[in-house]
Amino acid sequence: MIRLAAFDLDGTLFNSKSRISDGNLAAVEEARKRGIRIVIASGRPYTVVRHVLKELNLDLTDSYCITLNGAQIIRCEDGSQLSSSCITGADVRDIAEFVLPRGAFMHTYSTSRGLLVSRMNPYSRIELFGGMVSYAEDDFLKLDSGEFFYKALVAASGEQVDDIVSSLPAELISRFKVIRSLATLLEFLDPDTGKGPALVRLAGLLGVSSDEIIAFGDEQNDLDMIEYAGIGVAMANGGEEIRRKADFVTLSNDEDGVAYALKKFALG
Repeated sequence: MIRLAAFDLDGTLFNSKSRISDGNLAAVEEARKRGIRIVIASGRPYTVVRHVLKELNLDLTDSYCITLNGAQIIRCEDGSQLSSSCITGADVRDIAEFVLPRGAFMHTYSTSRGLLVSRMNPYSRIELFGGMVSYAEDDFLKLDSGEFFYKALVAASGEQVDDIVSSLPAELISRFKVIRSLATLLEFLDPDTGKGPALVRLAGLLGVSSDEIIAFGDEQNDLDMIEYAGIGVAMANGGEEIRRKADFVTLSNDEDGVAYALKKFALG
């Protein structure tokens, strides 16, 4: 029996217009009414996710979400943080020293200052989410070693990110979890961080076993969550790897793929 359903947002619960379709909304609401816990698991910060929670009627007592690709677990009722994982200013400086000379940009989420950018650019602008998130520019080569950050992101063209991925030093690869959340974004997190590890922690807190979980995603940053869940669902519009490793490939995000799989596995 499914007791918890976890959803990525972009490319999954959202259609290509970044909206939740009526069909998906109705299916998620039906799951919630049947007592299935609904968990949003997103790379977005909570300041953005909370708007989705309200649309889904999830800003309720005893509801939770996973944000910043697993760096935070948030209690939806009041926005309080249940757990978090971070990297340091020294870590971000080391990443910056490698990628900035290669023409890439960077942005990061400070635990105390919010979104910081090396210089605003078209690739980082996606993090503003239409003005819901404010930002400040800073010199990433001079960050305080003692400052903490949820994650650091490299922002560049797809070709530049390809080049950076292929030339990343082994030392950086060993120190961080490195995931490509978009063709133009490469993320660096604490090595034990991810949507999957966060879902493991949250499920343990709630007393839910992996075989009672269905999880939905479309990109590399969803993969560990998909593999942990008893039923891992990839979107038809997802990447080749996640479609290959999922238990089930549903319809695309423009075809109510979430609703289709919920009805098949949880609402039937």
